[in-house]
Amino acid sequence: MNISSINNIQNNNSTDISKSEKKKNKGTFKAIAAGSAASAVLMPINSLALTGMQKIPKTLSKEQIQMINDAADKIIETSGLAAKGVKIDNVSGVINFSMFPDSVYAQIDPYFAISEGKNAGFLTKNAKNKLTGEIVHNKNTILVNKEKLPNAVFHEIGHAFNKNSSKIWKVVQKMRIPAIMIAAGLMLFSAFTKKAENEDGQELTKAQKTKNFVRKHSGILAFTAMLPVVGEEIMASVRGCKWANANLPKELAKKIKTTNVFGGITYILAAAGIGLAAHFATKVKDSAVDKANEK
Repeated sequence: MNISSINNIQNNNSTDISKSEKKKNKGTFKAIAAGSAASAVLMPINSLALTGMQKIPKTLSKEQIQMINDAADKIIETSGLAAKGVKIDNVSGVINFSMFPDSVYAQIDPYFAISEGKNAGFLTKNAKNKLTGEIVHNKNTILVNKEKLPNAVFHEIGHAFNKNSSKIWKVVQKMRIPAIMIAAGLMLFSAFTKKAENEDGQELTKAQKTKNFVRKHSGILAFTAMLPVVGEEIMASVRGCKWANANLPKELAKKIKTTNVFGGITYILAAAGIGLAAHFATKVKDSAVDKANEK
């Protein structure tokens, strides 16, 4: 065989390898897209739950809204949270400076969402103006629009109690960001890696076996990683319902419970969505790699 023939074989092999790698890389982006699409399937249900929560204040009279806000202030005092620096700030009138419609902007800017009665929140850290660096809300502050979404305040008081009056739930609350990062990272891990295969009959290493296990069970692992988030949210709601039952008429207490059920559904769906994303990302990536290896 002459040198030119050898070069041709090498070039052909390089071309085949290049094509194969491109197909595998293409599978990565397909895997991410599939994971995102799988997660998005639950969004309509999530939107229905949020809408249900946001509609409750429209069924309340001004007197009932005042009763809820008065009860919330009372709970802050009697629970000992006020002595620990917890307070409630009424957030309203935040201006939309963007080109987006208010309905869209409310999904982007948390403060605008709160001012519009789309959400409520509890700050574990000082909130600063992103442009000036000025502190606009101190930590340990509950942010809520007292007129548009007063029914959400009891759940947020539950978060405040978890942080300030429970050592266990304070630790769980701190796991929130790491848990979300791990869950989301599992989808990306599955999309950017491929299943380890035996080569020449050699047994897989422990690292390879671990990688395969994580990829195979990525959906369940991602959902499990989110459980601290879901658990702390549920505990905040449980506390909120107890305070509502003790401080409000039965009719109003039921509306608070309904609010908390809707809120809980959104977090369970979020955990399920991340689990589905990781699962389908793995399936699509493995399928793409298998097809690339067949050719």
